[in-house]
Amino acid sequence: MQANINFWTVFYAVATFQGFFIGFTFLFQKKGDRKPNLLLSIILFLLSFYLLDIFLGQMGFFLENPHFSLLTVPIWYLLPPLTYYYVKILLKEKINLSVLSLLHIIPFALFIFKLAPFYILPATIKLKYITGEIVPPGGSIYNYAMTMVKPIQGSLYFLYIFHLVSCYKRTKPANKKALSDAYLNWLILFILLMNLFFIGLLLILSAYFLTSIAPQLLTKVPFAVFSIILYSIGYLAVVRPEEFQPINIIKKRKNGITFDQEFIDSTLMKIDKIMQSEKLFLQSDLKYSDIASKLNISVRQFSEFLNKALGKTFNDFINEYRVNEVKENLKNGDRNLQTILAIALDSGFNSKASFNRIFKKHTGLTPTEYLKLINIEELAN
Repeated sequence: MQANINFWTVFYAVATFQGFFIGFTFLFQKKGDRKPNLLLSIILFLLSFYLLDIFLGQMGFFLENPHFSLLTVPIWYLLPPLTYYYVKILLKEKINLSVLSLLHIIPFALFIFKLAPFYILPATIKLKYITGEIVPPGGSIYNYAMTMVKPIQGSLYFLYIFHLVSCYKRTKPANKKALSDAYLNWLILFILLMNLFFIGLLLILSAYFLTSIAPQLLTKVPFAVFSIILYSIGYLAVVRPEEFQPINIIKKRKNGITFDQEFIDSTLMKIDKIMQSEKLFLQSDLKYSDIASKLNISVRQFSEFLNKALGKTFNDFINEYRVNEVKENLKNGDRNLQTILAIALDSGFNSKASFNRIFKKHTGLTPTEYLKLINIEELAN
């Protein structure tokens, strides 16, 4: 069968690819909280699988491969509860998992039960269902009711999720663990678009049941909205990645970037761990980018972090590690076999003059004075 390629199939295909790509990006992202990132990647996968199903249907794939038909239908009903838990985790609300929590998966289990007989049918019979030669059992009202589960479930969930986020935004705590305004804005956009999709789908299905007419262009609207959701997420993830930082880790201001204490503490720990284990400061030609890449942040963010959060220049920050390395080697090394200058050069300094100046700036003593002090302390002990 010849593939039916048109504007809509290309539109859906690109959005599907983008959704999977961004989903994998969040799945393997090291920055931020692991649990929300994992849930967000699963949500993106579910959105992408749904759109992939629409794309393959329009391409006539299921007519050639009927065994793949309706496989993604049940997993769709996991999207609203997963989004609900995703938002609850972001808002730091307590999550009590109990027997009642199983109510969230009732629609999923219901459609697994409903479609199980279809899944085990031969390909020839499945094809007749797909082409409409065989009408699904249960009658029109039953099948309409089952079809309406999707938009009703989605509308109820996302309206409540919108309520949760709106309340949080109005009463947002002014502390370091509060969600950033940028993140809340994209989250609200995502929820509103999902509500638009479900309400649009609800109206179209209702009109179709009452009149048996579904205008061709009108049926494209919900799936176009669905695609726009994935396009929007992709745009924000690439062009404005700071909107995917849930906590107020980085806030852009007109006069630069500010950082909360949690980010400062965690970044300092990461830097110290890198410095102690890899001893990057021993490289005399060490650059901003060498450390920024290890921290998975931009050079500008690292520069702003040193200047605004620590009040240090890059050279002062690195030279502090180099001075400590020289001091450690002077205390513990064999001073009779190695000159002070040799120790300094091995520690990342590139000249005697700069070493003497920097060492005195950090310790208040010249290298020679410091060495004499060490000798006096050793004699005293």
